[in-house]
Amino acid sequence: MEAIRSISSPEKVFDTNGSKPALILCDDLDFYVCKYNRIPGTEAKKLFNEYLAGSFAKLWRLAIPEFKLVLVDPLHIDGHKYLQPAFFRTPCFGSKYNNRLSEIDEFYGERMASMKKQFGHRHEFLKIALFDIWLANEDRNFNNYNLLIDIENHNRFVPIDHDAIFNTGNLDKGLVLLSDNETLISTDITRQLFLEQHSTGSAS
Repeated sequence: MEAIRSISSPEKVFDTNGSKPALILCDDLDFYVCKYNRIPGTEAKKLFNEYLAGSFAKLWRLAIPEFKLVLVDPLHIDGHKYLQPAFFRTPCFGSKYNNRLSEIDEFYGERMASMKKQFGHRHEFLKIALFDIWLANEDRNFNNYNLLIDIENHNRFVPIDHDAIFNTGNLDKGLVLLSDNETLISTDITRQLFLEQHSTGSAS
């Protein structure tokens, strides 16, 4: 896995419910959304999960963002309001930032229903749900989609955030199969993309 280095302080910290990743410019002159080890001195299991899931996602040909190891210079973090240099003693998991990717919530609801025919990769939505079941990813469901949409590529679904695979890291206890209501299958988006369209087609 290729490693790159930071060349400036973080542009921003994303205010998420979980990892609060940082947007960092690196020496390949691209920005990366970097996840870091928030508990210094411990094994970075969540970062390894991101790498492992990302590697599998590539094999599944899912539209996961390009990712690399990011070595962040402590001097770029020193004095930051929210971040600590100790968080970056372990290399970060960096996903290449793409400003054409939009949060799925921006398409959710009636707007998405009216655009369903424009989703050229609708089947990948169900493929991502199967991928999550296979890896026991507990962090993508009706309450937290963890999906972006590539608006310049037929609104292709882009899965992100995989640190909760293996039942949120409980691999040593054996995997517990996810039920359908713990995945994307039981969401309004599934009904809008597939079931409602099928019903409409049957009625006609």
